[in-house]
Amino acid sequence: MLKLNPEQMDWLEGAERARLSQALAERLATVWPQLSAKLGERKAAFVEAALAQAQRHGIDVPDLQARYVNLWCVWGPAFEDKPGFEWAQAILRDRRMGARTRIEQMSLQTEEALARGGQFGVSPEDYDAADEALVGLTRSPDCAPWLDRHVDPVPTVRPACDLSTFDVAISDQPWRQEYRMAWSASGLQVALAPVSVPAQRHTVDRPRPPGEAPQPASMVMLASPAGSAHKAWLHVRLVTDSVCDEHVHPRLEAMMPTGGEIYTGPTARQRKWALHWAPKALAAAARPSAGSAPKPGQPVVRLLGEAGLCALPVPDRIMLSAQTCEVRRYGAPVGKQEAHIAVYPATQTLLELKAGAQPSWHWPDTRAQEQAAPPVVRFERDGQPVTPGSGWEPAWMALAQAAVHGVQAWHEALLKAEVLQGARIDLTPQLMHGSWAWTWGMREQMAEGASIAFLRAQGIVRLMACAAQLDVAGELRPLGALARIRLHAQGQAPLHADVLHESADEDLAAVLAGVKTTWRFPFSLELDSLAQPGGAVLCEAPGSQLGALVGEAGLRPRADGQGWAWYCSLKLEAALLAVRVMDPMRGHTVVEQPLWPETTLLDWCAG
Repeated sequence: MLKLNPEQMDWLEGAERARLSQALAERLATVWPQLSAKLGERKAAFVEAALAQAQRHGIDVPDLQARYVNLWCVWGPAFEDKPGFEWAQAILRDRRMGARTRIEQMSLQTEEALARGGQFGVSPEDYDAADEALVGLTRSPDCAPWLDRHVDPVPTVRPACDLSTFDVAISDQPWRQEYRMAWSASGLQVALAPVSVPAQRHTVDRPRPPGEAPQPASMVMLASPAGSAHKAWLHVRLVTDSVCDEHVHPRLEAMMPTGGEIYTGPTARQRKWALHWAPKALAAAARPSAGSAPKPGQPVVRLLGEAGLCALPVPDRIMLSAQTCEVRRYGAPVGKQEAHIAVYPATQTLLELKAGAQPSWHWPDTRAQEQAAPPVVRFERDGQPVTPGSGWEPAWMALAQAAVHGVQAWHEALLKAEVLQGARIDLTPQLMHGSWAWTWGMREQMAEGASIAFLRAQGIVRLMACAAQLDVAGELRPLGALARIRLHAQGQAPLHADVLHESADEDLAAVLAGVKTTWRFPFSLELDSLAQPGGAVLCEAPGSQLGALVGEAGLRPRADGQGWAWYCSLKLEAALLAVRVMDPMRGHTVVEQPLWPETTLLDWCAG
């Protein structure tokens, strides 16, 4: 694309203005014959001076410059600087108005003055005809601008037509409620309490400050789902001082979730809508096919069909646009006004879960490993039970199933490696037992000139993420020696949290990401050397790295981005045992015996 430098641009604009000046000077003989005869050979200088003055006032579009020349033809050269034309000075100096608006206001007041008394025998009709002829000249092939500029398709002089007030209001909602939770000695206390929601209102009744770009009003409102008896009301009011045609303006365009609506004239002056929020369907979460089981250590993910904890809902969008001709007789116009409204659900959710600890498990054991009782789940919205809440029970039970699967695979790997002969594992995991409760829902917060929505959330977590006791026993037979060994790891990792998020100024994601705990329970060693016919004995040597049982649990974002889910991971660090073999014939030998590599026992996520 061709790009001009500043010098080339100045030359091109100068040549363009020279063409315009010559064309306008020649046309004066047709549209203003008496003035043309009076000016004689000074017509070109007259037009050039008018164009230069227009340029100084920031009027640099050819059709507007032609209209400014037309004003000089009526009132005389430099009329705006003369006594009696203070009205023109006020308009030209009002930088709240663009060049087009200033020309329109000067033309309107010129028409009114000509209608009252005339000037040089000029009528408003003569002025309008000259205005249209000169503007048409700027669009002719001989005078069309080379540079791409805005061309106004509407008539050159328009009647006053502008908004004086644009008013958008959201009524109060006395039916709104929110859950409140507290932890006491007797357990969790939950109450559904009323919440005060003041009415919102956005009103524009004056022009924008100079230099301020137009910005649509941004508002949020909360509404109940479709079918509910509770309604959220949106009101719009348009006030005008005068309009071009009472059946055309004002014009209100409303893009609603159900489709577009257009109102004109009297029907646009006052409207109201009763709104509801339409739930959005979520994409189905990927699940393993029926009958398939993940390999030990692979992620076990149970995403419920509904959104997870503290999921931010997708709002409905409403766009309002109020339009007129944006022409005023005096002062800067209020102009086109817009409002963008996001409609969120007013629904408040409560989710509570109580889970028991897993029993002790043993390997090898031909019996099925015993499981804890299913958790107790309470799932509500606005005080009403939610049927899909039962999905949390199998999701939580999958935690123990995945842990058994992972430890079983580890035991099989130990037997196959034949490092620890006759390997036995005793594990009491006690993973993610206790209780937790969360409540969440949208709330409005007023900001400067707007309102915003944020997710209010409260959580009380009283979980034991892991209270494990792990014993690994077996026999070690390096270089003809024999010893029984036992590695033991134990510890507790509580996960307690109290979260209350009631302001949009705080990052909820950062708060929720902090609901987690980590642990590392190192292994200790017991070694009993057993007598052998050859007399070789064992003892631990420096350099052992027995590793630990490590894990992490808490909240993290769901893979599909729809809220948060609980997770728990459990791993074994690699274990290396250094032993000294003391043989009467061979002497002392240090053997480094790897017991097992780094192993993932559990990678579980639910919610």
